[in-house]
Amino acid sequence: MKRLFNVLKEIYVWYFPKKEAKVFCIGMHKTGTTSLAKAMSILGFKVVDYPSVRLIGSRFMWFRGTQLDDYNCFTDATVIPLYKRLDKKFPKAKFILTTRDLDSWLESCSKWPNFNRDNVVGKRKIYRERVLGAKTYQREIFQKTYEAHHKDVYEYFKNRPDDLLVLDISSENKWQHICDFLKVSQPNMSYPHSNDGAAKIKIKTIIHELNLPSEKVSEVHQHFIDKTEVTKDDVINYLKVSEE
Repeated sequence: MKRLFNVLKEIYVWYFPKKEAKVFCIGMHKTGTTSLAKAMSILGFKVVDYPSVRLIGSRFMWFRGTQLDDYNCFTDATVIPLYKRLDKKFPKAKFILTTRDLDSWLESCSKWPNFNRDNVVGKRKIYRERVLGAKTYQREIFQKTYEAHHKDVYEYFKNRPDDLLVLDISSENKWQHICDFLKVSQPNMSYPHSNDGAAKIKIKTIIHELNLPSEKVSEVHQHFIDKTEVTKDDVINYLKVSEE
């Protein structure tokens, strides 16, 4: 009964969300999405990095829980399959497409341990195949999917330049681009640089090992977004405190 109630609540939030301004970051894996999530947090946004998504079969349906109401900025690859539907739900939303040199991106993907493990199953397998075209690194498929995604985004927003920011992660003035786009003040600090792929993998591994419910996955990601070292005990202790 509780599970049914939670699903019904998800459906209600998806179809009748609070109509506040949202920012959706629709860059591919390994394009600075974690750094962008940190930057958006600095700017005062409530960010959920890699929001958990409800699947029915292999179809992306909606964000799990009440994430759509609880946060106003969503980053990482699980946003990509839903971005057009989200755009229609939030006509005033802004979208940020993080990009990088294609060869550099392919090399980064080829070196990321998480893309070279063949034991990817279940929802993660569906995410990978939907967003990247394959569950493990395959250069030709990854390149084709990367190029297709960018072409799709450019075509979709071709007559709406004020709604899309294409952010090259090699740019020296990322703060200026973001702040001008969102019409917010630029912070007096360096743009965050995250090279913590290993830490991100560690967090996801711990979440998988603990078999956390979907409503806790995004909460844990959000809490540990700025941490470079995380242990299973850290996550367990955090969950204990948050439930007190």
